Amino acid sequence: MQVSKQPDGKMQFKSLDVNIRKEELNGQTNYISARCEDADDFCCNSLGVSRSILNHVLFCHQENSYWPLDQPEKVEEQFDEIFETVKYNKYIDFVRQDIKNKQLELKVLEQKVETKRIINEEVEKCRAKFEASKQSSMKYRTKYKKRAMRYNRLKTG
Repeated sequence: MQVSKQPDGKMQFKSLDVNIRKEELNGQTNYISARCEDADDFCCNSLGVSRSILNHVLFCHQENSYWPLDQPEKVEEQFDEIFETVKYNKYIDFVRQDIKNKQLELKVLEQKVETKRIINEEVEKCRAKFEASKQSSMKYRTKYKKRAMRYNRLKTG
């Protein structure tokens, strides 16, 4: 950003472009020509650091370079920003909430499994009763057939 004062007293703002050249280990050269935001992102990605480390540690202005010796509250704020503790704490809260949700889901699923196990036991009992009734029915049918045959022989004979 460039600010200049016009002869009539008005301020003029100009957004400047940034040109960056990055040479890779294999000899390949990458160029970027963009606005400041894009250049900051490019630097962060190229150096493998966060934007706060780039601003507060690597490219810290000389007047602000003594921030580690500042008041403890301000130092803590700087470290929180550098190490992204707000994001970390939000993520930890998200993980904790997700664990609670998964535990609730697990309890519901365990209850469903228990209910299905009880139903399966009842089904097996009913099948066993059915098989016993079927066997008993077959037994009575054979007795009936034998008696019917005996009756028919006595009747005809």
